[in-house]
Amino acid sequence: MNAQDAATKSYVDTRAVSKTGDTMTGTLDMNGRAITNLLDPSAAQGAATKSYVDKQDSAQIITLNSYVDTHAVSKSGDTMTGDLNMGGRMVKGLPVHYPPTTYLGSEASSWSQVTQLVNAEVQNAIKITKELITKELITNTPKKSYSGYVPILEENISRTGFVATANAVTTDKFQAYGAFNNLNVDGSNGSWATPAKNDGCKLNVLNP
Repeated sequence: MNAQDAATKSYVDTRAVSKTGDTMTGTLDMNGRAITNLLDPSAAQGAATKSYVDKQDSAQIITLNSYVDTHAVSKSGDTMTGDLNMGGRMVKGLPVHYPPTTYLGSEASSWSQVTQLVNAEVQNAIKITKELITKELITNTPKKSYSGYVPILEENISRTGFVATANAVTTDKFQAYGAFNNLNVDGSNGSWATPAKNDGCKLNVLNP
């Protein structure tokens, strides 16, 4: 058929796109031209306008932002609603509280803070232990008696190894060891007292 030949309706209908609507049987190359005045799509494969896409992108962004805000931990500070499993990883950059008395039990502490607190407790324990040892040593160490060779006695049978006995005492406050003690139980001067006018009283001190 020549370019100027007449064409039948059937020829045209099978080769031209109908204005009332049609279906392509091959690719339509727009060659850089635009398709304008489109409707917003109602079918999954319908062509979409720029306006429609922009609206969908905006709505999607809002939805994504809302999802992130409710599900992700904010860098500006947040509160966990469940456990956080570090999977063997470290948490770094924790603050150090000075002085240590400002540290709260519910706060995560840095390693240097823990070390400081532990060292402080260890030093305190060492100090207390030294004080107890010193007190025990002083308590149990024999004292020199300035009135003879018998040390200060705290009981009739003393921890120093001396045993004091008497054949008579006035009251329980004046036991034999009181003769070698600075104070009685009631705080008065230590002494051994015998019944009045008893010339036969005798005090013995034995060091086994």
